[in-house]
Amino acid sequence: MSQKKLMERIREKADEEIEQLKNEYENKRKDIENTFSSEKEKIRNEIKRKEEKAFQKEKLKYDLEIEYFISQKCRERAEKLVEKIWKESAEDFFERHKEELNTGNWETLYVNDSDTKLAEKYFPHSEVAVNEKITGGFIAENKDGTFLIDNTIKSRFEKMWPEILPEIMGKVYEKLGDKI
Repeated sequence: MSQKKLMERIREKADEEIEQLKNEYENKRKDIENTFSSEKEKIRNEIKRKEEKAFQKEKLKYDLEIEYFISQKCRERAEKLVEKIWKESAEDFFERHKEELNTGNWETLYVNDSDTKLAEKYFPHSEVAVNEKITGGFIAENKDGTFLIDNTIKSRFEKMWPEILPEIMGKVYEKLGDKI
């Protein structure tokens, strides 16, 4: 083989190897690019998922704070309304309970100062004692002090509140809807 043909053959082989190396390089580059792109997408999705989770957590916290605030305002208004209603219906309340408490078993009846006259009128067999913590209604104590009946407006309200709050909140959400 002549030197010229040998050189030509070597160049062809070198060109083939260069082409093969270029192809290998290009394939490797595409693999790395695809892997990088895939990892980048996974990282983006993970960041997006974490941000969404953090957002939902903050939104829930905010929603609960708003709901608590609204429920507290509703409770304050309801308590004021109960006191107003009490002032209008105190006598009816004492009259409705006179039968059960005039049995002689109840020695002391605790009432608010403003209800003393009504208590004395409807429960003449019981000693009437003033307790300013009572806003309406009464607490009855038996002769030996071992049994109490808490028939105060506050205790009745406390029992009813868990039942009426969902209804009130439902109406609030109905009216405010998407503003909350």
